[in-house]
Amino acid sequence: MAYQRIIKLKKKRKNSKVPVNTEWEEFKAYLMRKKRLLQWDLSDWDSDGCAEITVVVDKKRTWFDLKEKSSYLHSKDPEGMWHTNVDVLNSEEE
Repeated sequence: MAYQRIIKLKKKRKNSKVPVNTEWEEFKAYLMRKKRLLQWDLSDWDSDGCAEITVVVDKKRTWFDLKEKSSYLHSKDPEGMWHTNVDVLNSEEE
């Protein structure tokens, strides 16, 4: 059964953007090829600097795998990940 999460983001500064991280993009592409990551859509930014990422995965375990990879990449390069440019408004613990 598919598992869905909506991640709400807010830019820290007007000109902030989500940087591209090759290792992260390759991980998402791998999960998509394996049919584990079914959807990853970033909405347009609204006038308040907010956007949403819709994430649909095959099961809850894949959601945790994504979160673990994101944390790992952030710990490797804290200045290179999107966390430094964008706040997560709904930090879901699941």
